[in-house]
Amino acid sequence: MVNNRLLRADERLANVQWPDLQRIKAPHIGIDDCLLVCGGFEDRAIEALHRSYAAGYFGFALGLITYRPIYQQNRSDELRKIGRDAHLQITEFVYDRENPADIGEQLKHFAHDFEHVFVDISGMSRLLIVQTLVALLGESHNRAVTIIYGEAKEYPPTKAQFSQDRQSIDSEPVLSYISSGIFEVASTPELASVSMLGEAIRLVAFPSFDPMQLSNLIQELQPTYIELIHGVPPAQKNKWRTEAIDELNRPTLDALQRQKSHRASTRDYRETLRILIKVYGERSMFDRIVVAPTGSKMQAVAVGLFRSVLYDVQVVYPTPQVFTAPHEHTVGIRQLYKVDLPIEAMRIGNRGVEGSC
Repeated sequence: MVNNRLLRADERLANVQWPDLQRIKAPHIGIDDCLLVCGGFEDRAIEALHRSYAAGYFGFALGLITYRPIYQQNRSDELRKIGRDAHLQITEFVYDRENPADIGEQLKHFAHDFEHVFVDISGMSRLLIVQTLVALLGESHNRAVTIIYGEAKEYPPTKAQFSQDRQSIDSEPVLSYISSGIFEVASTPELASVSMLGEAIRLVAFPSFDPMQLSNLIQELQPTYIELIHGVPPAQKNKWRTEAIDELNRPTLDALQRQKSHRASTRDYRETLRILIKVYGERSMFDRIVVAPTGSKMQAVAVGLFRSVLYDVQVVYPTPQVFTAPHEHTVGIRQLYKVDLPIEAMRIGNRGVEGSC
C-alpha cells in the first residue's frame, strides 16, 4: 500500500527486488531437491547436470524433458547416462513442440513434493521456459525456485559468416539462422487470456535471426500496436548482432505502423521485465497485451515471471518448422549462472486477479 492506495499486481511486481545473476561453478542440489533439465542440441544442455555430478552432488530427483519430434542429435542419452551414474531417480516428460499444451501441469505435479526446484533453462525452448515458470510460480506453494543458465562461448552466426551471406544475395534479405519456417503460432490454454470483442491488440515481440518469426506473428495476430524489444548482447564482441537482426527484419519493420522500440540486455532479465511491466502499466487498461518470447532464453525468463503474476496477458509463440544442423547452434559454455527467485515477494503480487487489486 502506498499513500493509502492498494497497489496493482503490476506495481507490486515492479517493487520486487529482483536479483542479478550469480556466477557458479556447479549448482548445489541437495538430496531433497529436484532438477528439471531438457535435452537439446547444444553443449550447454548437459553442463549443469554434468558439473553437479562431478562436484559430488547425488541423490536428488531428475526431471528429464525430451523433445518431440525427436532429433537424433539431442543430448537426452547423455543426460540419462549422467543421471544413472549419479544414481538419480529419473522421471521423463515428453515435450511435443507441435502440441505444447499440458507440459506445465506435468512439471508442477512432479515438483510438488520438493522444497527446492532447480530449473536448467539451457536446453529449453523459449516457450517451454515460460510454461515451466508459469506452472511452478502460479500456485501458492512456497517452494524455492532457482534458475540455472549456461551462457555459451559462441553464438551463431559469426560476424564474418553474416557479412558473407549478406553479400551473396542480390534481393531483399531472406536469410535465417537457427531455425526457419513457422509450423504455427502456438497459444496454449494456460497462457491464454480473456479478450473483449473489438479490443485492440498490443503485441510485444523480440526481433530475431529468423525474420519469419516476426512477420508470421504480425500476419497471424494483426496487432494494432507493436512494442519491439531489441536484444543487446552483454559481450562487446557480440554487439553487432543487434544491428544485424534489425537488418534481417528491416522489410517487416519498415512496413509497421504504430510501433515503439526498446532495447534490453539478452542476459540481464531484469531489463526486459521492467519494459514489460511498464508497457502493461500504461496500456493494459486499453489494449489486450500479447507477448511472443522470441528473444534470448533469459528474456524468456522475464516473460515467464511477468505472466506468472499477470494472468490477463496472453503468450504466443511462432513454433519453428525446421531447425538447422546442431553444429550451427551455440558452441561450448562460457559461464554457468544461477538466479534464486524471490518467491515470497512474488507471492504478494500473485494475490491480484488478472492484474487488478
